[in-house]
Order: sequence, then structure tokens, then C-alpha cells
Amino acid sequence: MNTLSISACLQPILVSMAQLLPGSNAYTYEPLKDFHSFRTLELFAGQSSEPLRGRLRTHSQDPFVTYEALSYAWGGPKMTNSIHIEDKELAITANLHHALVRLRRTGKPRVLWADGICINQKDSAEKSRQVRRMALYYQHAEQVIVYLGEAADGSEKVLSLIEKIHLHLSHVPPGLQISSTVLEAFSLPSAEDDVWEALGCLFLRPWWTRYWVIQEVIKGQNVNVFCGGWICPWDKFSNSIQAVNDHGLPFSNTADPRPMAPVRSGLRGLSNMSTLRLSMWQNPEDASWKLIDLLQRCRTSEASDDRDYIFAMTGLCVEAAGLRPGAAKDMNPEALDPNYTHTTQKTYIRFARHMVEWGDGIKVLYCASYGRETCELPSWVPNWAARDTLWVQLCPPEDGGPNYHFSAATSAHRFFKMSTVSDYLIVRGIIVDHLTKVGAAPSLEADDSWTRDINAVVQADADLVEFLEPFSSYPSQENLDDVIWKTLCCNVGTHCTMEAPHDFRDLYLGVVDFAQFYAAFSATGVSNISEAHAASAIEKCNEFLKQSAPFCLHRRRAIATAGWVAQVPLLAEPGDAIFIPLGSAVPFILRPSVDGYKLVGECYVHGLMKGEALKMESFSVQDVTLV
Repeated sequence: MNTLSISACLQPILVSMAQLLPGSNAYTYEPLKDFHSFRTLELFAGQSSEPLRGRLRTHSQDPFVTYEALSYAWGGPKMTNSIHIEDKELAITANLHHALVRLRRTGKPRVLWADGICINQKDSAEKSRQVRRMALYYQHAEQVIVYLGEAADGSEKVLSLIEKIHLHLSHVPPGLQISSTVLEAFSLPSAEDDVWEALGCLFLRPWWTRYWVIQEVIKGQNVNVFCGGWICPWDKFSNSIQAVNDHGLPFSNTADPRPMAPVRSGLRGLSNMSTLRLSMWQNPEDASWKLIDLLQRCRTSEASDDRDYIFAMTGLCVEAAGLRPGAAKDMNPEALDPNYTHTTQKTYIRFARHMVEWGDGIKVLYCASYGRETCELPSWVPNWAARDTLWVQLCPPEDGGPNYHFSAATSAHRFFKMSTVSDYLIVRGIIVDHLTKVGAAPSLEADDSWTRDINAVVQADADLVEFLEPFSSYPSQENLDDVIWKTLCCNVGTHCTMEAPHDFRDLYLGVVDFAQFYAAFSATGVSNISEAHAASAIEKCNEFLKQSAPFCLHRRRAIATAGWVAQVPLLAEPGDAIFIPLGSAVPFILRPSVDGYKLVGECYVHGLMKGEALKMESFSVQDVTLV
């Protein structure tokens, strides 16, 4: 082993030790003078093989200095590399080191803003103040540099593909499937070309799912994507990828969606940022995003500090400016200030209380329905760090609006109030019934997604048939067979904004036929129906699976005392209450506790999703305390 390779191996160890040894050569930050002060990095010119060197300059907000802002993925928390600042060493992450090496010029310095250097990450007070102002730093930057990383997995070929897609497909109407003949006519690579896989691999990079980059891209006026040796304007890149999705081009066209899941996660990040960015820069006066809507919309992205799931959005939300529509004049935007001296639990409770006070109590309950398995928060407080949200949620999306399919009690005036005792929330609503039986959790283990889905739906069907067997009628007086198939798909149509059409009943019977056929064939090895009948049953079965499996895979089936059947959270138990908060689109499952009730999660109760409970004299309104 030569000297250079030994030095490279020891570099991470030496950097870590330099931070620990007293009197070491570690760089010490000078405190910022006031709230409006900030630093920039003057990155000195140098060759790629030379150590990074630069100096930090302090500025006031006015006048603003000219600089470029860096958007990058932190990577691991370990500071394994360093940059020389005024002859001292400042430890930085490997990803930031790679980005600075890539951006360093050979002939003249470059002025940059990068959070890992320009904010003293060890000073919680400074970090809290600077985080509040980060959106401004990206908004006023001459250029926002999106650094995806070094060339890898064929990424060097991607820019040429992006250019061709942008040139030839930007005018083609969405939804038109592109054939191999059209690909050839547009001088695009064939579906078998490796460049399509390289394009997909680009979205496996961690930048796409990093939480902080959302505001960095949205606020940036001039955003460019850097990858290896190429640069591409954000809007051209984003529009080209949208065209790939719109036209079913190769990298997003696969029979089994599971291998593509990580790629699709990156694509969702791109789509989300592009949508928010477009709305901000095209209609800046109408871009009024409430904090809770932003948090829910961005719930698939990742942050290394759980508090950042809230802090990274405060620079974008309308509440931070004290401008929320209908807000009291004395609304204090400083209530949203990031505070890194608070624990994650204290931070989440603090912001949940503010959201309730700002009139978003019902949305708080919607968002609190997920990630409860290992959560130590009060049951009504959303766990924003949870990434295990359901495939299809019953609660309205952040942009669902008044016409969302479910309306269990949306016509009633909502009532939420913080308790004077501890962090309890008082909610007014109707306790409809209590669960008596809860079915088994579906198994997610299967050789393929189709087998997993059919097993989940058939098991759910069997649970409902068993639960309803003792009943001669349903509380809503519907046919019991209709109750079953509607409950399996939560009575939701194809686009999740309409009631399931009666044609779904015929599709459901296809599932029943297939289950009976498969059971007989497995037992005897002989088919008891014709080939044409079997093909028809399988076709209908597949159609019904598309509608019902997303609802059945992450829920259990249950029945209440009066005979109401429901799709309930996996954590639901017999004895839990069905509760409909006034103003809510959906019911919730609550668990009786010493001081009140614990929120378990949202649920679907067949026959009670359209405001029926509000019209029944047998149900009375009461205040419940959520703990």
C-alpha cells in the first residue's frame, strides 16, 4: 500500500480526532452579530487533487451579496472530510466535500452558501435562527445548484436523452403511448437501450427524497441540476421527466411495481417540488400553503433530524408570515420559529397545539392516523417522522376540497379545544358504537404482488361474511352482499372521488368465482369450470383487486355491536369505539383510556360515510378528551 492510499484511509479518523483534541487545528466559528447576519463561503480556486480551501465572510441582509446556493444531500451524519478555513480545518460530510470539489474553479474563487459550512451546526441557538431564514437565502441566490452527485450508473448519458425528450415530446399531448416506431422517428433510444435504466437510476440518488431540498428548489429563482460533468436547467429537466411519465416511456413501464418503488419515490419528489414551484412562480399571490398541508404533502421525503420534518416547511407556509386567510390580526408568526433546544416530542406537540388554535384541528386528526406503532406522543399529535403512511388514505388529501367522496360529518360545525389539563385535546362528536370482533391482519408476504393482493381481499371477504352471518339485515337496510363488496373497496370508485358504481358488484363476483375455482383446483387438480368461464372470472377479479386491495392490505375488518362493519386500523381491538368528530369527512377508532380516549386511526364504516349519523336520533353529540 502506498503513502497516498494510507492517507486516504486515515482521513476520516484524523478528522474525527481533530474535533475531539483540545488545542487542535479545528476551525472555531465567530458568532453572528444579529438575527439578520449570515455567512457565505468564498471557495478558493484550485485543482481537483488539492485540498479544499476558503474563507467565511459575514454579511447583513441589506445589501444582499451575490452568491450561489448549494442544494445537496447530506448523506451520513459523520464528518469524514474537511475544508481549510483560514488555515484551520472545518469538518464536513463526504457529500458536501464531493460537491465543493466539483464546483471549485481553477482560475478564480466562487462564492457559495451551503448550510453545512455557513451555519454553525453545533450552535443550536444560531441554527434555530438561521433555519428560519434559509428560504430567503435560496430565494435571493444568483443560482441554486442542485448537486445530484458524481457520475455513476451511466448518468453521463442522461443529459443527451433529456435534450432529445425535451425537443421532441414537449408538444405531444399527455397520455399518448409512444411506440417503438415513434421512438425511432424522434431519434430516441429503443426501449432496450441502457440509457433508460440510467435515467431510472438517477432517481435512486438520495437527493430526491431529502426533505430540505423541497424549499430550496421552490424558492430558487434560477435552479440548475448538476450531475457529474453535466448541467441542466431545472425546468427543462423536470418537464422532460414529466414527458417520460406522461407517455409511458421505458423506465417507468414495468409489470411489477415493487422493483420500481424506490425510483417512483424519487419521481414523486420531483413531481411534488415541480408542482409547488410552478404554483409559486406563476401565481405568487395565490401560493398560500398552510403548514399542515405542506407537511402532509411532503410526507414521503426524508430528514436526518426528526424536528426538521416541521422546521423545513416553516419558510414556505403562509402562517409564518402571519397571513393565514381569516387569521386573527394579532397572530404571531414567531410561534413557528424553529427551536433546536426542544426535543422532537416537545416540537411536535407545540406545533400541533398551534394548528388546532389556527382552525386545523380536523386535519391534525387526519394526519395523526398514521405512524402510531412506536410513537410516544399524545395520540392526537401527528408523528411527522413516520414514513409508513398507507397506500390509499381515507382522510381527504391536502387538496381534497369540499367535494371529496366521504362526508361523515362535514356539514356539522367542528369544535376543538385544548384542555387546561396536560396536552389533552377536547373534540366534539358522536360515539356511534363499539367494536365486538376484529379480523386478522393481512399477510404481506407473497411471491408476487398479485398473490399478495388476492390473498388480502379473499381474507377480508371471508371476515365480513363471518361477521355478518348472525345478522338478517344491515343497520342501513342494504342487501348484505352489497354491504360486503362495498366495504372491501370502501365504496370508492375508480378515481377515489366518486361512489363505487354498481358494476363493481359483478367484478366482486369474479373474485368469488375465482376463489371457489382455485380452491377446487388445488384440492383435486381438476378445473370444475370451463376455460372461458375461468378467463372471465380472472379478468373481473383483476379489476376488482385494483379497487379493493389498496384498502384491504393495511387494514383489518371489524364489526360493531349494532352490526356496522368497518375497515379499521391494524392496531384496532374489540372494545374500541367508533367516533365521528363534527366536521370530519371520516370516522375514527378510539380506545378508552383512564383520562379519556386514545386515537387509534381513521376508519371506514359502511353506511355512516355520508352524514347518516347526524340524522339519527339514536346518536347524541358529546365532547371526548383525546390523550
